[in-house]
Parts: sequence; C-alpha cells; structure tokens
Amino acid sequence: AVIALASVSLVCFGAAPAGRLHFKAAGFSIQPLEAQPSDTLYQTLMMLLPPSDGFSPNVNVQIQPYASTIEEYTDLSKKQFVAARLKLIKEIKQGKSSVLLEYTGIFQGHELHWYAKAISTGKIVYLVTATATEAQWHTVGTKLKVCVNSFAIDKGEQDAQHDAEDRAP
Repeated sequence: AVIALASVSLVCFGAAPAGRLHFKAAGFSIQPLEAQPSDTLYQTLMMLLPPSDGFSPNVNVQIQPYASTIEEYTDLSKKQFVAARLKLIKEIKQGKSSVLLEYTGIFQGHELHWYAKAISTGKIVYLVTATATEAQWHTVGTKLKVCVNSFAIDKGEQDAQHDAEDRAP
C-alpha cells in the first residue's frame, strides 16, 4: 500500500506544469492554464498593456490546426488581408517553418497596427500577434515586437519538427 501511494504521488507531481508565468513589473506570478493542441483553433494566451484612447495594446498566442507548409499559410494569410482591406507592410521568412508579418488597417472602427509571427510544425501553427492602434504603435511597438520575437517552441516540439524536415524529400 505504501509503494502504491508513493507511485500515485509521483504521478501527481509529474502531471503538474513545470513553472509559473512571472510578471516582474506588475509584481505577480501565476501558474499557466494549459491544454494540449486540438483540432480546434483556440487562443492560449493574451497579454494586455494599459488602455489608451479606448484600446489596450496586446499580444496573444493562438494555436491553429494547419497541416501544410508555412508558405501556404502565408499565402492564405495574405489573401485574408486583401479581403479585409489590410495593408501588408513587411514579410520576413525565417527558416523553413516561420514567417514574420507586419500589417495595418481599420478593424472595428480602430486604425490598427499588427505584428505577427507564425511558426508551423507541419500539424499546427503557433500564431503570436501584437496589436495596437496606429497612434499607440509609436510608443509601444518596440515592446510588442520584442515580446512577439521572444516566442519559441519548446525543445521537444522543435526536435519533432526538425526530424520531420530531415525526412522530407
């Protein structure tokens, strides 16, 4: 019974997420609320700066099921920009599986500026997007870009992605 109880305890400890999100400037930390990627698009994280002029500059992370190349994802995104009358400012390909996109336009009555990083694993796309009004971008744009650019896929997922790339013809 003691061995069984010890085994259950170890399993429970192993199931807990390893780490906390730390927000040093705000003076707090919190345990992440996590879920496995699924067949449904969902937003896994949203961080906001204080609002001004009725809008909070923000960075969010979405996990999107998408079993295709980053080039096809980028082409689809650019078609969606055209349909929404958004202007693509910059597109920077980063290796075989990542792209940075910067774009502007009017959305829900706000003149907005976006900066996004998309990383494909071949099965899902991690989309990290910063958004601010065009007026806010001049003061918070650098901070938002640094946040987006800091996003990285954990080592285990990167290894699986590189293994798949190595097997590709």
